[in-house]
Amino acid sequence: AVTLGLFIYQLGYADLGKARTMAFEALALLQLFNAFNARSPVRSVFKLGFLSNPYMLLGISASFVLQVLVTQLPLLQPAFHTVGLSLAEWALVIGLSSLIFVFEEIRKALIPNLFYDPPRTIAVPPLSASAAD
Repeated sequence: AVTLGLFIYQLGYADLGKARTMAFEALALLQLFNAFNARSPVRSVFKLGFLSNPYMLLGISASFVLQVLVTQLPLLQPAFHTVGLSLAEWALVIGLSSLIFVFEEIRKALIPNLFYDPPRTIAVPPLSASAAD
C-alpha cells in the first residue's frame, strides 16, 4: 500500500522515472525496516536491542548503501532505470517506509500474540515391549 500510494502520489507531481524510482526505493526500504520486525513475532526490537545482531546491521547497512548507489550514481541509473532523488524525496521515502516498523511495534505492544504460532511437538508413543524385540 505504501509503495503503490507513493507511486500514484508522485505521478501527480513528477515524471514516471521519478515516481518509479521512489516506489522502487520504498519497496526496498520497507523490507529493510521489516527485517527488524522479523526478528521476533512477539518481542519489541527495543527489548531485543538494535545492536544485538551485528550481522543483521551490517547486511541492512550494506543494502541501504547499495540502494542509494543504484539511485544516485549516474553510472548505475541507466541499468536500473532510476533517477537521482533529492534529500526531501529521500526523507519522504524513508519516512513512509519506516511506517511498517512503527505499526508492527505498536501491534507487538497491543496484541503481542496475534501472529505467534508456538512450536509444536510431535507426540511419539513409547515403544511397547513386543515392538522392541
